[in-house]
Amino acid sequence: MLEGNSSGGSVNNEENASRTACKAQRKLFSDPPAVVSADDSNRDADITGEPMDAEGAEFARLAAVRIFLNSSGVGSRTVQEFDHMTTTLRSKKTILNALRTLRVLECKNDDGITPAAARVLLSAFMVSRFSEHVLDPRRDALDMNVLRCSRWMICALYHGKTLDSIRRAWTVWSACFTEWKSRDAEKIIRAMIQDAVATEALRDSIIAKHMSEEEYQQWNVELDGKLQKIQEAVKRIGGDAAVARLQSAVSGAKLSLNEGLVHEMMLDVNGLVEKLDNGKSREREFQELERTLRDELGSQPTLFASMRKIEGEIKNDLETISGQVVNIEPIRSIHDIDKLQQLVREASAYIKTLHEPIEDSNIDMWLSGALEEIAFNPATVVMGLRRKVFQLRQRVSKANILALAPTIQINGVQYESSRFQEKLKNGEIDPELPNTKQWLASCIPSMSSIDEQGIRRGKHSSCERFLKHCIVEVVDSSDSFALSPVPEVLRLDVERVSLS
Repeated sequence: MLEGNSSGGSVNNEENASRTACKAQRKLFSDPPAVVSADDSNRDADITGEPMDAEGAEFARLAAVRIFLNSSGVGSRTVQEFDHMTTTLRSKKTILNALRTLRVLECKNDDGITPAAARVLLSAFMVSRFSEHVLDPRRDALDMNVLRCSRWMICALYHGKTLDSIRRAWTVWSACFTEWKSRDAEKIIRAMIQDAVATEALRDSIIAKHMSEEEYQQWNVELDGKLQKIQEAVKRIGGDAAVARLQSAVSGAKLSLNEGLVHEMMLDVNGLVEKLDNGKSREREFQELERTLRDELGSQPTLFASMRKIEGEIKNDLETISGQVVNIEPIRSIHDIDKLQQLVREASAYIKTLHEPIEDSNIDMWLSGALEEIAFNPATVVMGLRRKVFQLRQRVSKANILALAPTIQINGVQYESSRFQEKLKNGEIDPELPNTKQWLASCIPSMSSIDEQGIRRGKHSSCERFLKHCIVEVVDSSDSFALSPVPEVLRLDVERVSLS
């Protein structure tokens, strides 16, 4: 009799729980997902309109989760293709059911139940079903953990016996997903920063070519537009902190020439000064440029390509020396003698402010003759001005090098190390150093013996011996160094190694 009563009571409890679950499911489907109150302790009674015990509430919510999942179709066996799964996950119905699932699980408070949270939940289906499409083929530890957590999440959703088991899986999956996407975001940000640095370098090369004003302005607008788009994308992915990294990297790219100069001063300051004093190769360039300029100015119609190049070089050199913006109005007619004389006067005035006072009389004497000759021989006068500006830049550079050399040679190593670390941090250099690894690996077979243990432990003598061997291999190689991927740690030594 007792057994019968017990059995009957058990059946009645199951029937009551089943009816209660059905009512709860209908009510949950009709409620908008935004209506969530983490503080409502009597929610189960409110949902069904009648009291519900803990067991019935648990059963009802588990049933609701499975109904939502089946309704969304993400777990259907008919979804066999990656594109089909992508379309399914993006549908409003699927996202709505994912939001309802999170609501039932009470995994998020009111503010946390967002489409973004729903997409994180739905991503588990994509990763577990189509891991070959969304994970790196090499699959490091994080990738493998993402795959394991996604499968745990799916298993818990369909087979978890309690809401707590699903909540635990969600907590682990959401944390793992966040870490995974943060790493992907960092890779994207780093690639964008490298693109921005390359864009800024392209601007420098365009300036060096000294195009016409119209061509330069057109290129400048295009490059500014590209950099703006990169910055907007970086901000969307990484916020203000990533934008600050981008701006720092672009600013650093503008200092690359100075960085190379510091490197040369550390290694061979006398050779650097000698290189500045030896202007024979540059004089040959000037002679060829003067012939081209004379031909262009004498042609019909008059051509100004070389004139623009010379104007740009004069402007660039004067700005480099003075650190100020130099305004030089471009020459548009060879017959406009006043404009030609104005160019010579303005450039000469800049030269006088940068020269020693003792040179003023010589500059005035040259200027007087140039203003008279320019109407008859403009090419000679303009190139004479170009040579004077170049000589001034060489003198200033030499003086600066000799003045800075002692300080650079004492602190240069720390400077280069900090700059290299900064470039790694900002994404200007791939932190994996792939070219350096390739270079070092290629040198191992030619080494008679190698202290692997010492190198792994960071033993100074072992690392130094191996690195010296690798550098000698590069210098002695019959292949052109320039044709190989330049190791990141040797990028400032390309010219020296090539000439060795």
